[in-house]
Amino acid sequence: RVARFGNIPIVSLDWFEDSNIAGLLKPAQGDYLIESAIKSEKRRKRLRRLVKEFTIQRELEAFEKECQELEKLLFSDRYQIHRDFTGFAYNIILVRLDLLRNTSKRCILKLCSTHEMPKGYTCLLIHHAPGKLPETTYLTNKRCNWFTAWAAFEKAFKDKTKLDWDDRLKRKIDDEAAFVYARPKMGEPVGFMVDDGFPSII
Repeated sequence: RVARFGNIPIVSLDWFEDSNIAGLLKPAQGDYLIESAIKSEKRRKRLRRLVKEFTIQRELEAFEKECQELEKLLFSDRYQIHRDFTGFAYNIILVRLDLLRNTSKRCILKLCSTHEMPKGYTCLLIHHAPGKLPETTYLTNKRCNWFTAWAAFEKAFKDKTKLDWDDRLKRKIDDEAAFVYARPKMGEPVGFMVDDGFPSII
């Protein structure tokens, strides 16, 4: 019919619905045209693809930077920050404020795993204090097993925060000497939570 009668606009169902609601025929133009809708959908798909590609690129760049930092700390290019099945990265920040001196101390607790299988693990703690260079404490040997690294991680967390790791989101300790766990931002993984006696997941 379009070929026979010439330029007949082909509209979407939204045109009929909006026209019925308004009680009169709306102009068959703009977003009501199927051609415009197809172009808009193509633009949306292209935008989604670009956003996905950009996100993947940013994640790859962040991962590469993370591995480069670990290479300097561990003198090996075999390690990455360990992530559990929820996507949570065991690279946590602990902070203690000194209100009288208006300063803060910061610790970064890292649980690392090797890229290759079988997995090897290691755990380390980096201390940041005002006016001092960062100080790294290696809590385990390199390429130790999971249970040794995890025990060191949990112990270091409790020593600093006075909290068990599995209570990290539940309560705070009223202790000026305790470090405070910097929780993930809203919407980000918070890590596996042990419940009903189930063991921690590798």
